[in-house]
Amino acid sequence: MNAPDLLAASRREETLYRELVAVYETLATALGDEVVAVDPARVAAGYARAETVTDRLRQVAATLAPHRLSAATVPAAVGELWRTSAVLAATVADLNAGLVARARARRAAVATRLASLAGARQGLGAYRPLGRRPAALDQHA
Repeated sequence: MNAPDLLAASRREETLYRELVAVYETLATALGDEVVAVDPARVAAGYARAETVTDRLRQVAATLAPHRLSAATVPAAVGELWRTSAVLAATVADLNAGLVARARARRAAVATRLASLAGARQGLGAYRPLGRRPAALDQHA
């Protein structure tokens, strides 16, 4: 790969890392407030976008890997892009860990709420007079 191609691939990598940071920040916002319901379509779209960007990053990384592992000197602009990409990659890793923590917290909150509702339903069932069917079932009889 010649220097202009190496520079272009390095710029592409940086751009993809910036895009992945933006996607993860959007997902973090979607999962951020435990009081507000999660929009499954928004989360699914964010996840799909993150997967697409990650796949493109893998392709670029495979292209750049031989040059990164080589002892050959690269142009200063390429080295600067690689340093920036490394910082962005660390940011992506931190955001990813935060997303996992938020998703787990949301899942735990939902499980707790479901357990609470199941207990309340059982408690309410105990107050139903024996032999009496719920009104909703009477309408269909």
